Amino acid sequence: MDLKFDFIKGSFFANAWRDASQHVKIYLVDDNSCRLSFRTYLLNRTYEIVELYKEKQFSFDEHFQLITDFFNEVNTLFKGKINFSYGCSQKLINVLLKYYWCANMLNGKEPAHMPIDSYILNALNIKDVCWTKMDFETYKDCIKVAKFIAEKAGKSLSEWELITFKEIRENKR
Repeated sequence: MDLKFDFIKGSFFANAWRDASQHVKIYLVDDNSCRLSFRTYLLNRTYEIVELYKEKQFSFDEHFQLITDFFNEVNTLFKGKINFSYGCSQKLINVLLKYYWCANMLNGKEPAHMPIDSYILNALNIKDVCWTKMDFETYKDCIKVAKFIAEKAGKSLSEWELITFKEIRENKR
C-alpha cells in the first residue's frame, strides 16, 4: 500500500466532493449509513474513472458519455435517497480529473472537458443557468460554448479553464 498515494487520492476526492456538493442538499434521507455508502461508492467509482483516463485519451463525445453513465449509475443505485444532479456529477468528475491532470498523474492524458460552475458560467456570459441544477442538454450547450471560446484562443478546454479560473480569482482579490 502506498500511503502517500492514498493521501493524495483521498485529498483530491475530498476537494472535488466539496466543490461538487457545497451548494446542494444532496441527501434526501437522514441516514448515516446511506451517506457512508454513497461517499464510498463515489470515491471508488470516480477513482475507476481516473484509472480509465490514465489508459486512454477520452474524446469530447466520449467524455459526455462518461459523465452520463456515472450520473445514471449514481441515481439508479441511490434512488430516493439522494439529490445528485447532472451538474453535480460533471463537477465531481471534472474537478477530480483537473486535480490529477494538474499533478501530472494522468499519464499524459488531458481531461476532454472542464468543470462548469458559477465562475465559468459568468466567464462564458451564460445567464440564468445554475450549475447545481444543470441537466445534460444545458451542460452540453455550456461545454460547446466553452470549447468554441477555448479553440478561438488557441487553447484546450482544460488550459482555457485554468487561465480563466486564475483570472477570476485574481480579480476577486
